[in-house]
Amino acid sequence: MTSFGESVVTTEGPLPARQVVDLRQFGSSHLQELLEEEKRFWAEELQWDFNQTSTLIGSCLDARRLTGYVLLEDSTPLGYSFFVYEGSKAIIGNVFARLRADRAEIARLLLRHVIETLQGTPGIDRIEAQLPHFSLEEIFPSFEPNGFRAFGRQFMMHDLGSASSESVGLDGEIRFQGWEEKEESVMAALIHEAYRGHVDSEINLQYRSRRGALQVIENVTRHRGCGVFEPGDSLVAVHAPSGVCCGGMLVTSVGTSGSHIPQICVLPEFQGRRIGTALLYACFEKLRSRGHRQVSLTVTDENSDAIRLYERLGFRTYRRFGAFVWHADK
Repeated sequence: MTSFGESVVTTEGPLPARQVVDLRQFGSSHLQELLEEEKRFWAEELQWDFNQTSTLIGSCLDARRLTGYVLLEDSTPLGYSFFVYEGSKAIIGNVFARLRADRAEIARLLLRHVIETLQGTPGIDRIEAQLPHFSLEEIFPSFEPNGFRAFGRQFMMHDLGSASSESVGLDGEIRFQGWEEKEESVMAALIHEAYRGHVDSEINLQYRSRRGALQVIENVTRHRGCGVFEPGDSLVAVHAPSGVCCGGMLVTSVGTSGSHIPQICVLPEFQGRRIGTALLYACFEKLRSRGHRQVSLTVTDENSDAIRLYERLGFRTYRRFGAFVWHADK
């Protein structure tokens, strides 16, 4: 296993030697060009303003709070990666490589060291990764030999300029209400139930408990994990006779004219009543009224019913990427 604090010399790649170095040896100024290129990637490829996230990453680099690796070639950073530990689980938070012909090779080299480190860390029995910078096929060779299960994911985009203003007539038992902070625990219970046995609960362990689902929500609403949370655009659906929260949607801003839906779900027993469709149309209207031009979301390939709904409402797949999960007992 690679030990931190030393350089690892490898002869892979078009040049005779490259170095994989502990990320904690670098401050933001050392990786400035790489971070700027990453911001351009998010803006051009995903229509996403990455400036605030990049600033946070830079602050963590300067505080030596990020654990990971940098790939150097002739002292020039070609890519970087970082990962975090959450108890017995590790999450590969990011892998970015310079936008050049061999960028997939750069990512695979970084991932080799990341995976070796995490699988060799005592007490770690699960590793998760979602890496939107690369297609599943580009980096699958790094994960498959190490026992990871792979899932295809789609980044879908909807042009709000072409959005229909159709209103969906819900039955009188369902009503929508705006988001309030008190809804966090209610939404957590909804997410936990909605994702029970769902493929996304295989990808993200947090969906398997209410506490974990609450962490998902707090990451969106408090920690800007998916952009700037927009409570005025977020909604919950309530079954009036029982008072049960049967559906909900969280919305964030990811730029001056772009939005993202990091969470939308409906309880299984309430599916088929067009609640999800109504939530999305309501979202379109709210976002258009604020001058937003597009809205995005992500969905797992195996969630075919959701994909058909999104396509019917005008979403189109903008980019495909991979999610990967490893269990120590697999």
